[in-house]
Amino acid sequence: MKSLQMSKRVNKEKESRNMIIGIDHGYGFTKTSNSIFASGVAKFKEQPPVTANIVQYNNMYYQIGVAPDGLTTDKTANEDYYILTLAAIAEELKRCNIVSAHIILAVGIPLTRYGAEKEDFINYLSRNDTVSFGYEDKQYTIRIDPQIYVYPQGYAAIAPQLNTIKGTCYLADIGTGTTEILPISGDHKIDLKRAYTIQWGVSNCISMINEEMSREYQCELSTDQIIDIMLDRDIVIAEPVKKLVVEQIREWCAATFVLFHTKKVNYEITQTFCFGGGSGLLKRFSNDQPDMITYIDDIKANAKGYELLTKAIISKK
Repeated sequence: MKSLQMSKRVNKEKESRNMIIGIDHGYGFTKTSNSIFASGVAKFKEQPPVTANIVQYNNMYYQIGVAPDGLTTDKTANEDYYILTLAAIAEELKRCNIVSAHIILAVGIPLTRYGAEKEDFINYLSRNDTVSFGYEDKQYTIRIDPQIYVYPQGYAAIAPQLNTIKGTCYLADIGTGTTEILPISGDHKIDLKRAYTIQWGVSNCISMINEEMSREYQCELSTDQIIDIMLDRDIVIAEPVKKLVVEQIREWCAATFVLFHTKKVNYEITQTFCFGGGSGLLKRFSNDQPDMITYIDDIKANAKGYELLTKAIISKK
């Protein structure tokens, strides 16, 4: 009997644990330290015939992981990014085999929009302190801590490595919709005066590809088809079309390096760290590979950085 009671108590403690969860709410993909899925959301009134990637919330059903419908200028304008947040939390809870937890969220905002968007994003994510929802074939109940930690995008990804970096450097976080360029001083501080958020990313590459497709073939490729080629996945597609896609990716890479120069990023002579989905394209497709560029391949680096920074702050309290 004592053994059974102890087992129940251990399980209860396991289910009510505190968890720090870092989430990178990208325009193209939502990332946690252990998961990644496309940031598109499809809404249904009736229960879909499948459970995979389905969030059930407020008597509605949402499929996450679908291709996004363009880029939104305000992530708090509708419920999509709230649903994506619930899915991201569920993915992390699923890995721990728990269905209930006190969640401490750690998230990011582009540096140059940090002051303008921080409070709105905090209010958006913390609008419900307790949330019950379904994800795939399980029901979850979470309590979201009112203290939400918000960091500049890009900086968090490199923060764990800053102590090993000597001298000044540049950070370039190339996402789906934006590129963050952050100059870092020798004492590891962001040079705010020379920091930029640019409306340039993988979405521009996709647009360039489909513009050329329209000229050559009077049709367009789906985003999924293009991403399959970008990631070198097995795909059945006409070889001339694949060649066209690769050529346009190389054009986009060249344009990205030109963009760096216009923002005074001297990547030929100054150490520059590139990460994000666009970084992978530069590494795999660019004909120009300067020695001073280091590619950080982990697309989840921001989410992991948010968690590490939050753990450090909490440990000091």
